[in-house]
Amino acid sequence: MTIIRSTRHRKGKAVAAAGSALVFSGLLLAGGAAPAAAAQSQGVEASVSCNWVNPANATGTTTQRQRTGPAGTAQVRSGYLNGVQYGWGRAVNTNGNYYIRFEADLTGNRQPNCVSVRRVGDRQYTQALRTSPSSTVAFRSCVVVLSGSRCEGTNTVTSWW
Repeated sequence: MTIIRSTRHRKGKAVAAAGSALVFSGLLLAGGAAPAAAAQSQGVEASVSCNWVNPANATGTTTQRQRTGPAGTAQVRSGYLNGVQYGWGRAVNTNGNYYIRFEADLTGNRQPNCVSVRRVGDRQYTQALRTSPSSTVAFRSCVVVLSGSRCEGTNTVTSWW
């Protein structure tokens, strides 16, 4: 099962959007239609959205961040789909009943706006989001025991990339 949550920001105030669980041909979408780059260019005033893609066929993959702890190893990976760079989370050397959580900050406050969570036993990697050259966009991931757990408070959380 994949769990995707998105949060929208307007004028600096967070409004929780309804979380959704979807499994649909490897392509999951949450939020509105504006890509991350558009949200970044419009600043915090605009709603941010999470346009998820499946990174299964990514080329040129690289591990950007990695952290190992008692629950296993969490990674932030990047690669290219149709010439566009994306980032996602991956878990290795962990229990199949644990979850890999990928968080994306699209507004620069290092709070997750978009989240993709996967049970490791189903698939070791999350959905992916398009990267951005803007310093306001950052990704991190972690291995968690419960699907609803956040990356804070665990020593298997990567630093922001």
